[in-house]
Amino acid sequence: MIFQRHFTTSSIKLFCLFIGFLLLISCGVKRDFKRAVEANSISTYETYLEKYPKSKFNGQINARLNILYLERDWSTAKRLNTSKSYKEFVQNYPDSPYTAEAKRLALYLEEEATWDAAILYNKIYYYESYLSKFPNGRYVSKARSKITELNEAKDWDDALFKNSINSFTSYIEKYPDGKYIDKAKKNLASLLEDQDWQNTVKAGTLKAYREYSRKYPSGKYISQAKEMIKELEVILPAWKKAVKLNTVEGYDSFISRFPDSEFVSEAYDKIELLDLELWNKSVRQGTISAYQNYLYEFPQGLKSEEANKKIIDLKVDEIFRGDYGHLPPMSKTSSGWTNSTTNELKIKNNTQYQLTVYYSGPESKVVVLQARQSTSISLVNGNYRVAASVNAYDVQNYAGNDKLTGGVYSSDFYIETRRY
Repeated sequence: MIFQRHFTTSSIKLFCLFIGFLLLISCGVKRDFKRAVEANSISTYETYLEKYPKSKFNGQINARLNILYLERDWSTAKRLNTSKSYKEFVQNYPDSPYTAEAKRLALYLEEEATWDAAILYNKIYYYESYLSKFPNGRYVSKARSKITELNEAKDWDDALFKNSINSFTSYIEKYPDGKYIDKAKKNLASLLEDQDWQNTVKAGTLKAYREYSRKYPSGKYISQAKEMIKELEVILPAWKKAVKLNTVEGYDSFISRFPDSEFVSEAYDKIELLDLELWNKSVRQGTISAYQNYLYEFPQGLKSEEANKKIIDLKVDEIFRGDYGHLPPMSKTSSGWTNSTTNELKIKNNTQYQLTVYYSGPESKVVVLQARQSTSISLVNGNYRVAASVNAYDVQNYAGNDKLTGGVYSSDFYIETRRY
């Protein structure tokens, strides 16, 4: 019996200790709950739940936490203020007091972003994408206006690229009040005038040019039209007259009167033809007078240099065929540069008459010197026939041959009187 009592006493002590421990814990749970409520923060509530996972106050704690989570996430969504942040909030809190506002703001910001992108890229695709997503959006009328504007700009660029009567006519019909309507009408008028001018030129008649001038009194081609009217009324008859005469004087007169006429180049061609015809005739005759006549008609003709050479050569031939005195070779005073192909001839007239000296060879020249006059000329290397005469009937001509090999030569002409 004594043992039994002892066991009972120990059990009672243990029980009392256990009860005390429970009371102590209960007091701590309640105290920490009170403190957490007073702090009313997510961190204190989370700490409480971690410390007391089976507390009877956990239901209240979780309820308070959910409210704080809601407020925190709503505050975060508003701070970020993006469509994404509001959509995430709605996904996490589909039935919260802020859900309707979050949906509204998400839709608002998405529409703004879509519209901003459309404005930034300014392409039809982006405006159509906006209309597809927001058929009742705030910028529907602007989007449609932008699409119309861009379509018009595209059609205008196409019209400019094609630059045709059809392309500008099509634009004007499609956009009678369009942004580029004035330019389109101006370009169309210009092309229509071009077309009329081309038809006028193609017709090439006095009537056609007069009709163009009547229709476009200030047109792009009015000066040309007036010129053509003048040409057809005045210039053409004058040209026909010159062609009928077919003389150098006739063509020169035409060129002088109408220097800007389209027939001027043809007039020069015909003068050249007359030049060659007279030249060929001179060659066939082969006389000094024939070549002199050619130079008289064409002092600057195509063959003027050749005619002058022919005259000198023929004059030398004439002197060599007649009675002449022997002309000694020129004196070579210097060899000049090595392999020189040109020669300097120093000529002095020591007579009391006018002296004429002819050089006939690879190139032909004539030199006329007054009494006691000196001069110098140049000739290329080669064999030359040289003839000299003075303007005195009783002084015979002189002639001889010379070979020029490069250098400086001198000739002193004088008259020697001999009695027999």
